[in-house]
Amino acid sequence: VYGWSKLINEIMLAKLEANYGTRWVALRYGNVCGADPDGVIGEAKPKPHTLMTWAMYSLLANLGLMPLDRRGVREVLSVFGDDYPTRDGTCVRDYVHPTDLASAHVAALQHLERGGASGAFNLGTQTGSTVLEVLKACEQAAGAKLRYSIEARRPGDAAQSVLDCSLAAAELGYHTKYDLVMMARTAWAWHKGHVDG
Repeated sequence: VYGWSKLINEIMLAKLEANYGTRWVALRYGNVCGADPDGVIGEAKPKPHTLMTWAMYSLLANLGLMPLDRRGVREVLSVFGDDYPTRDGTCVRDYVHPTDLASAHVAALQHLERGGASGAFNLGTQTGSTVLEVLKACEQAAGAKLRYSIEARRPGDAAQSVLDCSLAAAELGYHTKYDLVMMARTAWAWHKGHVDG
């Protein structure tokens, strides 16, 4: 549903341009993770839905830096499926740092100001990371081991989803500065300093 809603928005923007000449840019994100390198802005949600944030919450709880859950036990992270046709059996996704996305937003506005054509652009690193690689990066950033359990696959999860960002590179000058290790380091620094959100 999420993907369809994004596509419908892009179709509506194209119709707007066809009828009224309004140029537009749609930015398609990979999986966003990491935090402001200066430690000012980060993700604080009571129920996160992103892998890296779940991992950070789990690490903080297991280290005794966050309260126990409502059952009085430490958080155990679930990994859904370890039998995919990938390098370690877990799903592969394209992760991207919010600072790289912020730079892309500025570049998109500059593109439109220069008279650039409307269009949709993928924003990721073009480097897929497995679930276990993300967890390892989080462990390295925290200097602690994660507790996780392997569960059955979730219905509908694709084995691999990596974005082709070549159009964004050519048209917007898009490139990333943050790799997975840096994403995890910035996320850990922010979460550790903002345990209460």
